[in-house]
Order: sequence, then structure tokens, then C-alpha cells
Amino acid sequence: MLAWPTILSKRSVFRKLFEEFDCTLVGNLDVEKLLSIRVHGTTLLSELKLRSIIENAKQVLKIQQEFGSFSNYCRGFLNHKPIKSYFRYGRQVPAKSPKSELISKDLIQRGLHCIGPTMVYSFMQVAGLHGATTVYED
Repeated sequence: MLAWPTILSKRSVFRKLFEEFDCTLVGNLDVEKLLSIRVHGTTLLSELKLRSIIENAKQVLKIQQEFGSFSNYCRGFLNHKPIKSYFRYGRQVPAKSPKSELISKDLIQRGLHCIGPTMVYSFMQVAGLHGATTVYED
């Protein structure tokens, strides 16, 4: 499992490797070629993860066709309004939410792999679909 600092330190490598994260291009990548690429003597991701990324890109394209965009798909679970949560301490912010669990289950039913509720929750936060704000008052 990769930690966030490791992922962020290799962001430019991932961006280049995965064609600027363009689903159309990623869906056509060759797994064997990706497995042969090494950074500092090691492969970046396991074969399972690489195959999942390529297959997930293909499935996201299907979702985009069905809903007009991946954003429309995600926002449909939220009645097209972002969720706002307030916590007194950062440690109270959960790793997942009921909505991220629901979206994760649906994505898996649609054929995506390696996509759990924690990953979906992280995506929701980055995409502005779920804002978890800490509020501290003395």
C-alpha cells in the first residue's frame, strides 16, 4: 500500500505514466509495458492495481456516457448538493461516509475494482462533494 507522501512525491511520474489521467488514453494502455517501467528500481504499482486502473478507466467512460459526466454521476448520489460536515477536532473526521459506501458499492457493481469507500470519500473531499471542516472554539 502506498502512503500519501509517496504518492505525492511521484505525482509527476503518475501523471506522465497515466496520460495526464485521460480515461480514454488510460483505457488503451498496455499493462505489460507499464509493468516494465521502474522508478528507483521498483515497479510503481502491482499488476492487479495496474489492470484495475486500466479497466476502471474504461468503466468511467461508460458512466460518463450514461450520465453525461462523471460529475453528474457522483452528484446524483448527493441530490446535486455538496455535503458539509463540521467537526471540533481533525481526528473526528471519518475515513468514510455512508454516501461514500453507497457510491463505492455502485462503482463495484458497474465493474470498477480496488475502489473502496475510503478512497471514494477522499475523492469526494478533493472534488468538493464533501467538505469536512474542523471548528475549534475556546
